[in-house]
Amino acid sequence: MSECTYANGVTMTQFDDELEEVPSTHMPHLLSTTTFVQATIGETIDFPCAVDDLGDFVLIWKKEKNNILFAGELRIIRDDRIKVNRTSLVISNIHPKDSGEYICQISTNPPLELSHSLDVLYPPSVKPHPRDGLITVKEGETVTLKCNATGNPKPSITWKHAGRHYDNGDGTVFHITNAEIDDSGEYECTADNSVGEPASAVITVEVGRHYDNGDGTVFHITNAEIDDSGEYECTADNSVGEPASAVITVEVVSAPKVYPDPKSGLVVVNEGEPISIGCEATGDPTPVISWKKPGGDKAIKVREENKIVISEADRSHAGTYECIANNSLGIFTSAIIRVQVLYAPEIQVPHSWIHAGEGTNVNISCIIRGEPIPSVVWKRNEGQIIHSNDHYRIMSNGHLHTLEIHHLTEEDFGGYKCVASNSLSSASENVHIIGTPQVPKFTSKPHGSQGTKYTISWTVDSHTPVDEYSLMYRKKSSTGEWESKTIPATDKREGNMHSQVYQLIDLDPATSYEAVVTARNKFGWSKQSDALVFTTKSQETVAPPITEEPTTSSTTIVPPTVLENGTPITNDKHFEKVSSTSSTFALSLISLVPLALISFSRNLL
Repeated sequence: MSECTYANGVTMTQFDDELEEVPSTHMPHLLSTTTFVQATIGETIDFPCAVDDLGDFVLIWKKEKNNILFAGELRIIRDDRIKVNRTSLVISNIHPKDSGEYICQISTNPPLELSHSLDVLYPPSVKPHPRDGLITVKEGETVTLKCNATGNPKPSITWKHAGRHYDNGDGTVFHITNAEIDDSGEYECTADNSVGEPASAVITVEVGRHYDNGDGTVFHITNAEIDDSGEYECTADNSVGEPASAVITVEVVSAPKVYPDPKSGLVVVNEGEPISIGCEATGDPTPVISWKKPGGDKAIKVREENKIVISEADRSHAGTYECIANNSLGIFTSAIIRVQVLYAPEIQVPHSWIHAGEGTNVNISCIIRGEPIPSVVWKRNEGQIIHSNDHYRIMSNGHLHTLEIHHLTEEDFGGYKCVASNSLSSASENVHIIGTPQVPKFTSKPHGSQGTKYTISWTVDSHTPVDEYSLMYRKKSSTGEWESKTIPATDKREGNMHSQVYQLIDLDPATSYEAVVTARNKFGWSKQSDALVFTTKSQETVAPPITEEPTTSSTTIVPPTVLENGTPITNDKHFEKVSSTSSTFALSLISLVPLALISFSRNLL
């Protein structure tokens, strides 16, 4: 028997290279098979080690050969990410260091083993050489640029300069031979291995120029540019002794450079989330940063790290923000950052109920807002989707979405639904096309001209002929039952506007009443009108009776009876009483004799 100490400090008793044998009457069998797993950093991995009957044997998990992780349920490794679930090994939030071989071992004699391999993929990182990212060379020299990249799989490196891309094989080294002034600038190396986002680093190359200027006492720079800034060294040489030199520093000022944060110039947030945008500016003289907000004309200074911070975004914060860098010479440059605030679709319906008639054209509209811009579908309430054809026409103009129905048929009446959806949610609103009349409106004056009668009138808009009206009235101060009248409709109309006149009788003088009316056509009843409050006159003016000498036969002129909306209008109180008790008789009589001359004889006593 000997002791074996593993790399993680655990000592176990072994017989030579084998674990101590545990007596058992049954030999377990491994049911799982070897696997090779490639997983991305941050994922969770489950290595199975199923055993038919472990019995008294111990199941051990190791990494590589000498690093024990678990012995049975005993944790050896100090890493809470690694756990045993029954007989499986579970590693959560995997790191690149987790790559390697994992062995499930059962303490039989000889030991049973099952191995799994893990290859952890992780995105690239890159570091420039030199570290400060700046290389200065003289014109004509060879420049060597280098980027060291790590990642799994091994990243490929590409280079970019002045908008041009260079494919350089493995790309770790980039050479510039016989450097020229035009080679100056930023060189960006980008490492990509298709895992996560590419990584990049920038190396700035400055190529200095040599000038041979004859006697050289004067050196001219015409049309100076920012690239002309720097140290100019004049060297005097006469081949006697060492050359002598002096340095003159030239600083050329120009428009500042502005760098937005984020670099993409686009910020996308959900409504209610915070917004943080900023920009950095370089230049000489040092520029001052100011901002223009959406809809604003004035530039506003932002002192807190040149940033604008909004704690809770709403749709009013969406739009274009301009970061302006201005120096003391009055030269300015700006950068644009666009803020997009996402919110679920919202629908407004201008008209939820649309009155229409057969044969007419109808437009149903929904005003829809949302970000991203929602897609819109029109449906019938039964669920079928509507498509543009000869009968239906679907239109949109900005936020306004319209369904146009041509030559309305009876089947077109009913409910419609506009449904708006984007990546956040969906919403819908209902619109109904109905053929019933619209709400009637009273047109009669509130003060009557008679004491016991009142002529009430109203109009109603209906595409379809009105069949009848239901008029109800009662005393204003009363809480009792309503008096109800069913009134056949007349044919009096102008276009779709129908008008009706009716006379109420047997009213109390100097009394306030309230009345409501509804109209019916073949599609049904309208909604009830607003109440009309009217007042009868304090007393009626009755013409004095005509006195005649008694004769055996005479003719009396009865006040004319006029049929108005199915109700007789007369000044004769007896006739008024009769008409109120027998409207059928009155209607028949009056329709036959609108103006009657009645002759009668009266016997003299």
